Amino acid sequence: MKNELYIGLDVHKETITAAVAEPGRNGEVRLVGTIPNDLNALQKLLARIRAGKEPILHICYEAGPCGFVLARRLKKLGIDCVVIALGPGFDSKLSSCATVTSMPIHGHGRPHLCDTCVN
Repeated sequence: MKNELYIGLDVHKETITAAVAEPGRNGEVRLVGTIPNDLNALQKLLARIRAGKEPILHICYEAGPCGFVLARRLKKLGIDCVVIALGPGFDSKLSSCATVTSMPIHGHGRPHLCDTCVN
């Protein structure tokens, strides 16, 4: 069985808040913390999340004014990254709470989200 983790990012100009969800409907969802919006800081956070276990990471974050630099960097590192657009009924002003709740949705493929292609 593959060791997989789903990571939701709440990306802002100055900070990134991360949440991790274990796979499965009953998988644990936990808030990891907030880091500066810096690619090196994100790589250190991902290394801490992996903690020597080398799980397959699946990352998503909401499309926004911060652009796709983050997604491109993660793809170069070989990490699955999906940039999502929240559908009707989701309040994007929920901040880090949205990060925690979006991960089980992404992990279970519910239809409220749509993937954005990043080249």
